[in-house]
Amino acid sequence: MTREGRQARELREHRERGVAVHLFVRRGKLLQGRAAPFVYCGEVDFVDWEGDSPVTIRWRLGASLPPRPRELLAAPDGPAASDR
Repeated sequence: MTREGRQARELREHRERGVAVHLFVRRGKLLQGRAAPFVYCGEVDFVDWEGDSPVTIRWRLGASLPPRPRELLAAPDGPAASDR
């Protein structure tokens, strides 16, 4: 994917297009020798991007992570976009 491509443009303009983007992450590929599960983090908004092939996209969570997903992902405490 490149920043000039259709997929990147659709991600960058997701709000204008009326498309909600939801973030699922995992700490690593494997957990005890098997595919690690993904953890739902919530809806996100496009912030910016860098690079090209691959493109790295930075998203902002709409709300703080609840305690359990924060614990599973070992995520630091921090304000959500709505708290800033």
